[in-house]
Amino acid sequence: MAKFTMLAAMALGFGCSDKDGDSTGETDTDTDTDTDTDTDSVVPDDINVVWGSDSVAVTLTGGAGDYDWGITQGGKDPWHAEDCIGGTNPGGYGPWCKTVTADSTTTFDCVSALEDTGPDVSLFCNVVADEGEASLTYYFASQDDKWCGVSGPNASEYAKEGCEPL
Repeated sequence: MAKFTMLAAMALGFGCSDKDGDSTGETDTDTDTDTDTDTDSVVPDDINVVWGSDSVAVTLTGGAGDYDWGITQGGKDPWHAEDCIGGTNPGGYGPWCKTVTADSTTTFDCVSALEDTGPDVSLFCNVVADEGEASLTYYFASQDDKWCGVSGPNASEYAKEGCEPL
């Protein structure tokens, strides 16, 4: 029994770190090899914008968290107040940014009067009904600023943001 007690005491001694704080003869190192297994990417797999007569629905598939969504219009009388990056229109409207969420559909009501515009509604339903989507440029950005993407004829307006084409 004495041999077992002696061996157990020696084994415990070898497995312990220096407790007196002098670190003499110590070579303790952190052997943590854990890796981050979080595979959520901020880049959505698919983005779908569907315009109705009185609302617009934005569906993001994949990605993570909330995103900013901006819309701008080209043409002779463009509307930039919803562009999300600082555009305004005469009368001080904007800039507004809409928030959409990954792996869900976010719906915004449409308005037709300038004084009713804001970050939670869009003025573009009438534009889409009259002219189609061809003049619209969409901007999406993760709210942590790790990713942004842009699609449409006025993508150059977002060039300084460094976004990837959608």
